[in-house]
Amino acid sequence: MDNLRTTFNPATLALMVSMTIAATGQGFAQSAKQSPGVDQFGVERIEAGDQLRMLTQQISASACLVDAGIEVDAHKAAIKEGIADFDAILAAMRDGDTAYGIQTPETNRKMLAAIRGLSLQWDLLKVSAEQRVNGDASGEVVDYLSRQNINTMHAAKYLVTETVNTYAVPPALLQNDAFTLYILVRQRTLAQQIAKELCGLTSGNVAMGTEARLRNSTRLFDVSLGALLNGFPSAGVAPPETDDSRRSIEEISVEWSDISGQLIGVAQKGDMQAATGLIQRLDQLLTPLDQLVATYAAESRSGI
Repeated sequence: MDNLRTTFNPATLALMVSMTIAATGQGFAQSAKQSPGVDQFGVERIEAGDQLRMLTQQISASACLVDAGIEVDAHKAAIKEGIADFDAILAAMRDGDTAYGIQTPETNRKMLAAIRGLSLQWDLLKVSAEQRVNGDASGEVVDYLSRQNINTMHAAKYLVTETVNTYAVPPALLQNDAFTLYILVRQRTLAQQIAKELCGLTSGNVAMGTEARLRNSTRLFDVSLGALLNGFPSAGVAPPETDDSRRSIEEISVEWSDISGQLIGVAQKGDMQAATGLIQRLDQLLTPLDQLVATYAAESRSGI
């Protein structure tokens, strides 16, 4: 079986991190130029923005499973729930919502533009996702959602990047803490992206997933997890601050190692039953990742 587990390589991480920063346009260093009067809830905004990025992939993974005839009713319900969550979180990013820890409406011009850009992409994906829930599985609908989810994910990524640029302002949120949190929350998106790509590759939907894309997503998850566990200060990734955080990452790493070692072999065999089992395990990784995000968010507060 083809094992995708990658040895942690600082040079590889440095390259990936530099590519990540380059993709932000002006980069996270821009945040140092922002006004110190920015509000104190940047952590919550970063976390909410990444929930949107993750949902683009979670909804698409569920749609792929519907197409494959796997627990259709349950995955249609998951799509419906994901749509409701996306709408609520996007509104919170724009208007504020104490339920998400976002105390005030957004006023920053660049942030509002990023929110509008994501909203435009989401409106298109939402229509296709709702069609899937309502039973329209025509080739055109399937193909559109399979492709549009990437555009929406990139728009959400831009929003998260802009959020870091805007809100990583000492003393409210140190830049290294913001970047470490950025890498951590991205793991949730990657877990769902890998699930979507595994389903696509196994079921023959090449718009949802190819072997090359699955390998790249898996490698990025793997290297980023290694950075979170060991730290990579020169790239702005801090090591765990507490023994509990380290143990949590180690436990995630053990489970991830077993999952990642099976991905390509299962997909190449076209074993949809085995793929579904791995997708369920990827879903289960979200619980410890969510707990870890909450821990890092608390630790990122200035003075901790």
